[in-house]
Amino acid sequence: MHRQAEQEYEEVRAGLEAVIADAAARLGGPPGLLNSGPYARRHTFGYALLAGAGFEEAIAGGYALNLPLRLAGATAGPLVALDRPDAVAESVKLADDRGGDVVVRLYEACGGAVRTRLTAGFPLAGVFDCDLLEHPERELAVCADALSAALRLRPFRIRTLRLRPAAPAG
Repeated sequence: MHRQAEQEYEEVRAGLEAVIADAAARLGGPPGLLNSGPYARRHTFGYALLAGAGFEEAIAGGYALNLPLRLAGATAGPLVALDRPDAVAESVKLADDRGGDVVVRLYEACGGAVRTRLTAGFPLAGVFDCDLLEHPERELAVCADALSAALRLRPFRIRTLRLRPAAPAG
């Protein structure tokens, strides 16, 4: 068994070396090009064990490890918040078309359908389901408080929303 594992390791290693040599040749250099100079990389990784954690705690721990909170000089509330721990807002950004809308990508992380409320840190004129290119496909109802929308998330499905801020009063 040990000899077979060594043989498989050598086959994988040889295959990787061939891929690296091919990439170096395409860059116009010698086979060792990717192991030196500006192409050399030192890879490190970190991990953590969270004994007895459920899905929600494990997800929160993973985000805390990989994306630690950074302190900022200003005090501000969150741009968006979800009221369920199994609903995760993966990213919040301005729309690529520079129209002033905010795009939120979120998903259900524990394997079950969930109802959640997304609350924005600003008044909403509209909330839209959109495709990955951020084109609105379907308008969702904004709650009476004009700050939130009720959502249903399917298990593990990524959902992209486009939040249209209300025009400032005045």
